[in-house]
Amino acid sequence: QLRYREAVLRAVDRLNEQSSEANLYRLLELDQPPKADEDPGTPKPVSFTVKETVCPRPTRQPPELCDFKEKQCVGTVTLNPSIHSLDISCNEIQSV
Repeated sequence: QLRYREAVLRAVDRLNEQSSEANLYRLLELDQPPKADEDPGTPKPVSFTVKETVCPRPTRQPPELCDFKEKQCVGTVTLNPSIHSLDISCNEIQSV
């Protein structure tokens, strides 16, 4: 069974793979996990913040050298690694 953080990191990897944008995302902040006594095959709600670099993917620059855009992502993941359930959506956080 995956740990909550591992499941979210996999979700971020999948987000990068499936993204139509030219830039990579990186996990910035992970909100509290759901209760651990549930079935690992059931989709769990997740909430996390990723940062998108402004550097194009092909440059291969370390993300630390790039400026970031911030996005808030919410959705569900499964903690059972054999079930690939992922439903994530992200929106840009508006600067105040």
